[in-house]
Amino acid sequence: MPFLNLYKARITCQELYTFTRSIIMRCPRFLFNRFQISGFRSKPVLSFRIPGKKRNLVIICFAFLLSIYRCGPMSESHSRTILSEIKDTRDEILQKLAVTDDDCNDCEFWTVWDFDGTILHGDCTEGLKDENGRTVFKGLAELAIERQFAKDYIGENAVTDFFTEYRSREKKDHLDAYTYIVKIFAGSREKDIRTLARESHRDQYKPYYFQSSVQMLHGLKIAGIRNIVISASAEFFVQEAGGFIPVQQSDIHGIQVEKKEGILTDRIIDPVTYAEGKAQLLKSLVEASGKRIFLLAGFGNSYGTDGPFLQYIAQQKLPTGKSTVLMINGGQEPVQYAGLFQRVEQKSVLGK
Repeated sequence: MPFLNLYKARITCQELYTFTRSIIMRCPRFLFNRFQISGFRSKPVLSFRIPGKKRNLVIICFAFLLSIYRCGPMSESHSRTILSEIKDTRDEILQKLAVTDDDCNDCEFWTVWDFDGTILHGDCTEGLKDENGRTVFKGLAELAIERQFAKDYIGENAVTDFFTEYRSREKKDHLDAYTYIVKIFAGSREKDIRTLARESHRDQYKPYYFQSSVQMLHGLKIAGIRNIVISASAEFFVQEAGGFIPVQQSDIHGIQVEKKEGILTDRIIDPVTYAEGKAQLLKSLVEASGKRIFLLAGFGNSYGTDGPFLQYIAQQKLPTGKSTVLMINGGQEPVQYAGLFQRVEQKSVLGK
Protein backbone atom coordinates (compact mmCIF):
# COMPACT_ATOMS: atom_id res chain seq x y z
CA MET A 1 0.00 0.00 0.00
CA PRO A 2 1.61 3.31 -1.03
CA PHE A 3 1.86 6.03 1.60
CA LEU A 4 2.10 9.76 1.24
CA ASN A 5 4.02 11.25 4.17
CA LEU A 6 2.75 14.69 5.10
CA TYR A 7 4.98 15.35 8.09
CA LYS A 8 6.59 18.35 6.38
CA ALA A 9 3.33 20.16 5.70
CA ARG A 10 3.07 23.92 6.14
CA ILE A 11 -0.57 23.50 7.04
CA THR A 12 -1.70 21.07 9.72
CA CYS A 13 -2.85 17.63 8.70
CA GLN A 14 -6.23 18.28 10.28
CA GLU A 15 -6.62 21.37 8.09
CA LEU A 16 -5.51 19.41 5.04
CA TYR A 17 -7.94 16.61 5.92
CA THR A 18 -10.82 19.05 6.24
CA PHE A 19 -9.96 20.76 2.98
CA THR A 20 -9.45 17.50 1.07
CA ARG A 21 -12.67 16.02 2.40
CA SER A 22 -14.58 19.08 1.18
CA ILE A 23 -13.09 18.55 -2.28
CA ILE A 24 -13.84 14.83 -2.25
CA MET A 25 -17.48 15.43 -1.38
CA ARG A 26 -17.81 17.50 -4.56
CA CYS A 27 -16.19 14.89 -6.83
CA PRO A 28 -17.82 11.84 -8.50
CA ARG A 29 -18.45 9.33 -5.74
CA PHE A 30 -17.20 6.29 -7.68
CA LEU A 31 -13.63 7.66 -7.59
CA PHE A 32 -13.50 7.51 -3.81
CA ASN A 33 -15.47 4.43 -2.85
CA ARG A 34 -12.34 2.95 -1.32
CA PHE A 35 -10.51 6.14 -0.28
CA GLN A 36 -9.21 5.76 3.27
CA ILE A 37 -7.50 8.13 5.71
CA SER A 38 -5.49 6.29 8.33
CA GLY A 39 -5.66 8.81 11.17
CA PHE A 40 -3.38 11.44 12.61
CA ARG A 41 -0.41 10.36 14.67
CA SER A 42 2.86 12.15 15.51
CA LYS A 43 3.85 11.75 11.85
CA PRO A 44 0.46 11.50 10.16
CA VAL A 45 0.12 9.65 6.87
CA LEU A 46 -2.62 9.34 4.34
CA SER A 47 -3.13 5.93 2.74
CA PHE A 48 -5.02 4.88 -0.34
CA ARG A 49 -6.83 1.68 -1.31
CA ILE A 50 -7.87 2.47 -4.84
CA PRO A 51 -7.64 -0.32 -7.44
CA GLY A 52 -6.48 -0.13 -11.03
CA LYS A 53 -6.63 2.95 -13.19
CA LYS A 54 -8.67 4.92 -10.66
CA ARG A 55 -5.65 5.08 -8.37
CA ASN A 56 -3.64 7.15 -10.87
CA LEU A 57 -6.45 9.63 -11.29
CA VAL A 58 -6.81 10.05 -7.53
CA ILE A 59 -3.05 10.52 -7.08
CA ILE A 60 -2.98 13.16 -9.82
CA CYS A 61 -5.89 15.02 -8.22
CA PHE A 62 -4.31 14.86 -4.80
CA ALA A 63 -0.89 15.95 -6.09
CA PHE A 64 -2.56 18.97 -7.67
CA LEU A 65 -4.11 19.89 -4.33
CA LEU A 66 -0.76 19.56 -2.58
CA SER A 67 0.90 21.74 -5.22
CA ILE A 68 -1.53 24.51 -4.25
CA TYR A 69 -1.43 23.91 -0.49
CA ARG A 70 2.27 23.38 0.27
CA CYS A 71 2.92 21.01 3.13
CA GLY A 72 5.16 21.42 6.27
CA PRO A 73 5.41 20.42 10.02
CA MET A 74 2.39 19.95 12.22
CA SER A 75 1.64 22.65 14.74
CA GLU A 76 2.58 21.87 18.33
CA SER A 77 -0.57 21.95 20.41
CA HIS A 78 0.52 24.62 22.88
CA SER A 79 1.06 27.39 20.31
CA ARG A 80 -2.62 28.06 19.61
CA THR A 81 -3.57 27.61 23.25
CA ILE A 82 -0.98 30.13 24.45
CA LEU A 83 -1.84 32.60 21.70
CA SER A 84 -5.53 32.41 22.59
CA GLU A 85 -4.75 32.82 26.30
CA ILE A 86 -2.73 35.98 25.69
CA LYS A 87 -5.35 37.55 23.43
CA ASP A 88 -8.10 36.69 25.92
CA THR A 89 -6.17 38.46 28.69
CA ARG A 90 -5.76 41.54 26.48
CA ASP A 91 -9.48 41.57 25.68
CA GLU A 92 -10.44 41.17 29.34
CA ILE A 93 -8.22 44.13 30.28
CA LEU A 94 -9.81 46.32 27.61
CA GLN A 95 -13.30 45.29 28.71
CA LYS A 96 -12.56 46.08 32.34
CA LEU A 97 -11.08 49.47 31.50
CA ALA A 98 -14.06 50.29 29.28
CA VAL A 99 -16.38 49.89 32.26
CA THR A 100 -14.64 52.89 33.87
CA ASP A 101 -14.80 54.90 30.62
CA ASP A 102 -11.07 54.40 30.10
CA ASP A 103 -10.53 54.29 26.32
CA CYS A 104 -6.93 53.12 26.83
CA ASN A 105 -5.53 55.43 24.14
CA ASP A 106 -2.18 55.47 25.93
CA CYS A 107 -2.04 51.68 26.37
CA GLU A 108 0.32 49.23 24.72
CA PHE A 109 0.31 45.47 25.08
CA TRP A 110 3.69 43.72 24.92
CA THR A 111 5.11 40.24 24.92
CA VAL A 112 8.81 39.82 25.64
CA TRP A 113 11.01 37.08 24.18
CA ASP A 114 14.47 35.65 24.49
CA PHE A 115 15.96 34.70 21.11
CA ASP A 116 18.53 31.89 21.23
CA GLY A 117 16.85 28.61 22.18
CA THR A 118 13.46 30.36 22.34
CA ILE A 119 12.87 31.57 18.79
CA LEU A 120 15.95 29.99 17.22
CA HIS A 121 16.74 26.31 17.79
CA GLY A 122 20.39 26.72 18.64
CA ASP A 123 22.38 29.91 19.20
CA CYS A 124 23.12 32.62 16.65
CA THR A 125 26.38 33.42 18.45
CA GLU A 126 27.71 29.93 19.21
CA GLY A 127 25.95 27.87 16.53
CA LEU A 128 24.28 24.47 16.76
CA LYS A 129 25.66 20.94 16.94
CA ASP A 130 23.73 17.68 16.68
CA GLU A 131 23.70 14.89 19.26
CA ASN A 132 26.91 13.48 17.76
CA GLY A 133 28.77 16.77 18.05
CA ARG A 134 28.62 17.54 14.33
CA THR A 135 28.05 21.13 13.28
CA VAL A 136 24.53 21.87 12.07
CA PHE A 137 25.29 25.56 11.56
CA LYS A 138 28.13 27.84 12.61
CA GLY A 139 27.51 30.71 14.99
CA LEU A 140 28.23 34.32 14.13
CA ALA A 141 31.20 34.49 16.49
CA GLU A 142 32.96 31.82 14.41
CA LEU A 143 31.81 33.24 11.08
CA ALA A 144 32.96 36.75 12.01
CA ILE A 145 36.37 35.46 13.12
CA GLU A 146 36.71 33.59 9.81
CA ARG A 147 36.03 36.92 8.05
CA GLN A 148 38.87 38.41 10.15
CA PHE A 149 36.66 40.87 12.03
CA ALA A 150 38.44 40.04 15.33
CA LYS A 151 41.94 41.50 15.22
CA ASP A 152 43.22 39.29 18.06
CA TYR A 153 42.10 36.10 16.32
CA ILE A 154 43.74 35.88 12.92
CA GLY A 155 45.25 32.79 11.38
CA GLU A 156 44.77 29.06 11.01
CA ASN A 157 43.92 28.37 14.66
CA ALA A 158 41.93 31.55 15.27
CA VAL A 159 38.55 29.90 15.88
CA THR A 160 40.01 27.19 18.12
CA ASP A 161 41.95 29.76 20.13
CA PHE A 162 38.86 31.91 20.57
CA PHE A 163 36.66 29.08 21.83
CA THR A 164 39.39 27.93 24.24
CA GLU A 165 39.48 31.39 25.79
CA TYR A 166 35.71 31.81 25.68
CA ARG A 167 34.98 28.46 27.39
CA SER A 168 37.56 29.21 30.05
CA ARG A 169 35.86 32.50 30.84
CA GLU A 170 32.40 30.92 30.70
CA LYS A 171 33.30 28.40 33.42
CA LYS A 172 34.24 31.25 35.75
CA ASP A 173 31.68 33.92 34.87
CA HIS A 174 29.00 33.82 32.18
CA LEU A 175 28.66 37.59 32.17
CA ASP A 176 32.37 38.03 31.46
CA ALA A 177 32.23 35.44 28.68
CA TYR A 178 29.24 37.00 26.93
CA THR A 179 30.70 40.50 26.99
CA TYR A 180 34.06 39.14 25.81
CA ILE A 181 32.46 37.92 22.59
CA VAL A 182 31.18 41.40 21.82
CA LYS A 183 34.44 43.16 22.69
CA ILE A 184 36.72 41.08 20.42
CA PHE A 185 35.28 42.81 17.36
CA ALA A 186 36.49 46.26 18.42
CA GLY A 187 37.99 48.08 15.46
CA SER A 188 35.66 46.51 12.88
CA ARG A 189 32.92 48.31 11.01
CA GLU A 190 29.54 47.52 12.52
CA LYS A 191 27.98 47.67 9.06
CA ASP A 192 30.16 44.79 7.82
CA ILE A 193 29.31 42.52 10.75
CA ARG A 194 25.62 43.33 10.43
CA THR A 195 25.72 42.37 6.75
CA LEU A 196 27.23 39.01 7.71
CA ALA A 197 24.59 38.55 10.42
CA ARG A 198 21.71 39.39 8.08
CA GLU A 199 22.96 36.94 5.44
CA SER A 200 23.40 34.23 8.06
CA HIS A 201 19.89 34.64 9.47
CA ARG A 202 18.48 34.55 5.96
CA ASP A 203 20.49 31.65 4.57
CA GLN A 204 21.36 29.49 7.61
CA TYR A 205 19.35 30.27 10.73
CA LYS A 206 15.82 30.93 9.49
CA PRO A 207 15.12 27.23 8.73
CA TYR A 208 15.92 26.53 12.41
CA TYR A 209 13.48 29.05 13.88
CA PHE A 210 10.95 27.18 16.01
CA GLN A 211 7.70 26.89 14.11
CA SER A 212 5.55 27.35 17.23
CA SER A 213 7.44 30.48 18.30
CA VAL A 214 7.10 32.05 14.85
CA GLN A 215 3.40 31.14 14.72
CA MET A 216 2.81 32.81 18.08
CA LEU A 217 4.81 35.88 17.08
CA HIS A 218 2.78 36.22 13.88
CA GLY A 219 -0.51 35.76 15.73
CA LEU A 220 0.43 38.34 18.34
CA LYS A 221 1.49 40.89 15.75
CA ILE A 222 -1.76 40.42 13.82
CA ALA A 223 -3.66 40.96 17.09
CA GLY A 224 -1.92 44.33 17.56
CA ILE A 225 0.35 43.13 20.36
CA ARG A 226 3.95 44.35 20.26
CA ASN A 227 6.72 41.76 20.39
CA ILE A 228 10.00 42.67 22.11
CA VAL A 229 13.17 40.53 22.00
CA ILE A 230 15.88 40.77 24.67
CA SER A 231 18.88 38.54 23.99
CA ALA A 232 22.25 37.82 25.57
CA SER A 233 23.82 37.78 22.10
CA ALA A 234 25.53 40.82 20.66
CA GLU A 235 22.95 43.30 19.41
CA PHE A 236 24.71 43.54 16.02
CA PHE A 237 24.24 39.74 15.69
CA VAL A 238 20.69 39.24 16.90
CA GLN A 239 19.07 42.43 15.63
CA GLU A 240 19.50 41.33 12.03
CA ALA A 241 16.88 38.62 12.62
CA GLY A 242 14.36 41.45 12.42
CA GLY A 243 13.93 40.95 8.69
CA PHE A 244 12.87 37.36 9.15
CA ILE A 245 10.61 37.26 12.22
CA PRO A 246 7.53 39.42 12.96
CA VAL A 247 9.44 41.76 15.28
CA GLN A 248 10.61 45.25 14.37
CA GLN A 249 14.39 45.46 14.26
CA SER A 250 14.35 48.34 16.76
CA ASP A 251 12.48 46.08 19.20
CA ILE A 252 15.30 43.51 19.24
CA HIS A 253 17.88 44.18 21.95
CA GLY A 254 21.18 42.54 22.81
CA ILE A 255 24.55 43.32 24.37
CA GLN A 256 25.81 46.67 23.08
CA VAL A 257 29.16 48.40 22.79
CA GLU A 258 29.87 52.04 22.12
CA LYS A 259 30.60 52.99 18.51
CA LYS A 260 32.68 55.77 17.03
CA GLU A 261 31.87 56.80 13.46
CA GLY A 262 30.50 53.34 12.72
CA ILE A 263 33.50 51.53 14.22
CA LEU A 264 32.91 49.17 17.17
CA THR A 265 34.77 49.76 20.43
CA ASP A 266 35.30 47.46 23.41
CA ARG A 267 33.32 49.68 25.81
CA ILE A 268 30.20 47.85 26.98
CA ILE A 269 26.93 49.78 27.39
CA ASP A 270 24.93 48.89 30.49
CA PRO A 271 22.78 47.08 31.25
CA VAL A 272 24.28 43.89 29.89
CA THR A 273 21.31 41.85 28.66
CA TYR A 274 22.06 38.71 30.66
CA ALA A 275 20.07 37.48 33.68
CA GLU A 276 19.24 40.51 35.87
CA GLY A 277 20.36 42.80 33.06
CA LYS A 278 17.46 41.61 30.92
CA ALA A 279 14.98 42.58 33.62
CA GLN A 280 16.71 45.95 34.04
CA LEU A 281 16.50 46.70 30.33
CA LEU A 282 12.83 45.66 30.22
CA LYS A 283 12.00 48.02 33.09
CA SER A 284 13.82 50.87 31.36
CA LEU A 285 12.00 50.21 28.08
CA VAL A 286 8.66 50.33 29.88
CA GLU A 287 9.56 53.59 31.62
CA ALA A 288 10.93 55.18 28.45
CA SER A 289 7.80 54.37 26.44
CA GLY A 290 5.76 57.06 28.17
CA LYS A 291 2.70 54.82 27.90
CA ARG A 292 0.79 52.37 30.04
CA ILE A 293 2.45 49.09 29.21
CA PHE A 294 0.76 45.79 29.95
CA LEU A 295 3.23 42.90 29.81
CA LEU A 296 0.96 40.10 28.66
CA ALA A 297 3.56 37.36 28.27
CA GLY A 298 7.21 36.35 28.48
CA PHE A 299 9.08 33.56 26.67
CA GLY A 300 12.48 32.09 27.51
CA ASN A 301 14.43 28.84 27.58
CA SER A 302 16.93 29.26 30.43
CA TYR A 303 16.25 29.79 34.12
CA GLY A 304 19.69 31.31 34.55
CA THR A 305 19.62 33.70 31.61
CA ASP A 306 15.88 34.42 31.35
CA GLY A 307 14.53 33.68 34.82
CA PRO A 308 14.77 37.24 36.21
CA PHE A 309 12.89 38.97 33.38
CA LEU A 310 10.31 36.19 33.21
CA GLN A 311 9.76 36.46 36.96
CA TYR A 312 9.30 40.22 36.61
CA ILE A 313 6.58 39.65 34.00
CA ALA A 314 4.92 36.85 35.99
CA GLN A 315 4.62 39.11 39.03
CA GLN A 316 3.06 42.03 37.14
CA LYS A 317 -0.28 43.21 38.50
CA LEU A 318 -2.69 43.47 35.59
CA PRO A 319 -6.14 45.07 35.85
CA THR A 320 -7.55 41.57 35.44
CA GLY A 321 -6.14 38.14 34.76
CA LYS A 322 -2.44 37.33 34.80
CA SER A 323 0.51 37.31 32.46
CA THR A 324 1.42 34.16 30.54
CA VAL A 325 5.02 33.09 31.08
CA LEU A 326 6.45 30.21 29.06
CA MET A 327 9.66 28.28 29.65
CA ILE A 328 10.54 26.45 26.42
CA ASN A 329 12.63 23.27 26.67
CA GLY A 330 13.96 24.50 30.01
CA GLY A 331 13.28 21.43 32.12
CA GLN A 332 12.40 21.42 35.82
CA GLU A 333 12.34 24.86 37.41
CA PRO A 334 14.55 25.81 40.38
CA VAL A 335 12.88 26.36 43.74
CA GLN A 336 12.83 30.16 43.41
CA TYR A 337 10.69 29.92 40.28
CA ALA A 338 8.38 27.12 41.40
CA GLY A 339 4.88 27.56 40.00
CA LEU A 340 5.62 30.79 38.11
CA PHE A 341 6.10 29.46 34.59
CA GLN A 342 4.32 27.15 32.17
CA ARG A 343 6.76 24.58 30.79
CA VAL A 344 6.52 23.30 27.19
CA GLU A 345 8.66 21.32 24.77
CA GLN A 346 9.27 22.49 21.21
CA LYS A 347 10.99 20.57 18.43
CA SER A 348 9.45 21.51 15.07
CA VAL A 349 11.38 24.10 13.06
CA LEU A 350 10.41 25.99 9.92
CA GLY A 351 12.69 23.99 7.63
CA LYS A 352 13.81 24.99 4.17
